[in-house]
Amino acid sequence: MSIKVSQEVTSRLDEVRKGLNAESNAVVLRLSLIIGLKEKLFDQEKVDTNGFDIREQILFGEDATFFENYFKFVIGNEINTPEANEINRTAMHYGFLILEGELKTKKYDEIKFLKTILEDYVSW
Repeated sequence: MSIKVSQEVTSRLDEVRKGLNAESNAVVLRLSLIIGLKEKLFDQEKVDTNGFDIREQILFGEDATFFENYFKFVIGNEINTPEANEINRTAMHYGFLILEGELKTKKYDEIKFLKTILEDYVSW
């Protein structure tokens, strides 16, 4: 199964990946998804499906079990359903916008930036 990334995220993903010095787009999308789920941004306006497809195996990688459990914890539902795909796409989209905004507004220091993201958006 795959998730269709929005066109807006697709068009700006490479710039954010380079800004974060991330090894892959999947790393950026994972962070975006965690932020979007944590902030419950999946209830926002639905996003387009005109971007690229990313297979769940690539997106979640070795962390698939973590994401399945995290999704179930936040949403209360299984991650491998059609509704989950829409929730993930929307959460990823709006989480990406937050990540991109944080990257643009803070003086970038890789360690401090990631610490801020983890403390502000990922930790409980």
